[in-house]
Amino acid sequence: MRLIAFRITLLAIALMALAVALSSPPLEWIAGALMVISIAAILAALTGMEP
Repeated sequence: MRLIAFRITLLAIALMALAVALSSPPLEWIAGALMVISIAAILAALTGMEP
C-alpha cells in the first residue's frame, strides 16, 4: 500500500508540473485531486488502516 501511495504521489507531482508548464487548469484540478488521494493513502498506510 505504501508503494501505491508513493507512486500516486509521484504521478500527481509529474502531472502538476505538466499542468503548470502547459497552463492547463483542468490538469491542475486532476493533479490536485490525485494529491488529495495520495495524502489519504499515505495517512491510511501510516495509521495501519490499509487492507
